[in-house]
Amino acid sequence: MSGPFHPGEIAMQQQLGVAERMAEVGPIAIRQQMPDQHRAFFATQRTIMVGAIDRTGRPWATMLFGEPGFVLSPNAGLLRIDAVPTTDDPTTAGLQEGSPVGLLGLDLATRRRNRVNGRIEAIDDTGFSVTVDQSFGNCPKYIAQREILGRHGLNDATPPAEPRFALDAQDLAIIQAADTAFIASSHLGEGDWNAKGVDVSHRGGAPGFLSLVGTRRIRFSDYPGNRYFNTLGNILLTPGAGLLIPDFTGGALLHLTGTAKISWGAELDRRTVEFVIAEAVRRDHAIPWQFSPPEAAPQIAVLKELGL
Repeated sequence: MSGPFHPGEIAMQQQLGVAERMAEVGPIAIRQQMPDQHRAFFATQRTIMVGAIDRTGRPWATMLFGEPGFVLSPNAGLLRIDAVPTTDDPTTAGLQEGSPVGLLGLDLATRRRNRVNGRIEAIDDTGFSVTVDQSFGNCPKYIAQREILGRHGLNDATPPAEPRFALDAQDLAIIQAADTAFIASSHLGEGDWNAKGVDVSHRGGAPGFLSLVGTRRIRFSDYPGNRYFNTLGNILLTPGAGLLIPDFTGGALLHLTGTAKISWGAELDRRTVEFVIAEAVRRDHAIPWQFSPPEAAPQIAVLKELGL
C-alpha cells in the first residue's frame, strides 16, 4: 500500500506545510476497512450522500433516503445501500457495477459524519453494494444542526426533472439561502485504488456562503478543516465537480455539475473555490423528511469575526 493520499492531495498538503504530519496521520485515520463504530453509525442513518461520475465523465452528487437499517455493513469491507436514485436523478447513470463511488453518512442532529470511498460491487433494482477502498471520519465543523421531525411524503404529481443549462429564479433562491451543500469530485489517474476514486464531502456556512457570480458561477470559501484535502486535491488534478444543494424547507434537491478551480488569497489559509455550472437538475419534493429550523455550527461565529 503506497498510502492513502494521491499526488493532488499531497501537493495541497505540501503547499500548506502539513505534508509530513499528514503522512503520519493518513495511514492511521484513513483505513481500507470500516471500524465497528462506523459500521454501527451507518446502520442508524436515514440519509446518505452519494457521489458518482456519469457516462461523459461528469461528477454528480445526490442524497438517498430510508429508514434506519437501509444502509448496512455485512462485513468491514462492504457497505450495502437499500435505495437507488430515481430515474430523473442525474447520479443514476454513474451507478454501474465496477464504477467508483463516494459515500457520506451525515447525522445532522449530532453533526457526526463518516465517509466511504470505493467501487460498486453489485447493483440491482433495490440497491447497491460498495467495496471499501477508503473509510474515515470527519470532524463536525461547519455543519448546521437539524432534527428530523417526521415524514411529509413525496408528491407523486411532480413531473420528472429535466436537465437545464441555465438556472431559474427558484434555483437561485435555493443557492442564496443554503447553509449546507455537498461536493462530488474525483481523481482516477495516478495512484493506487486506496488513494484515488470518487469523493463526496460536506460544505457549510452561514446562508449566503455560496456566493453567486452572475448566473453560472458559484464561489465559496474553503474553510480550515482536517488537512486531508480530499476535495481540493481532486480538483487540483481533475477540475470536474458536482454540487448538491438541498432545500430542507421546500424539499427540493438542486444538482449541479461543472468545473471547479482553486483561488489562493494573500494568506495560504484563505482559499476560495469557484464552480462554473455546466448543467443543472432540480428535483422538487425529493426530500421525504421534515426538518427542524437549523442551529448554526459554532464555528460560523468565529469565521465572521475573522472576516471569512
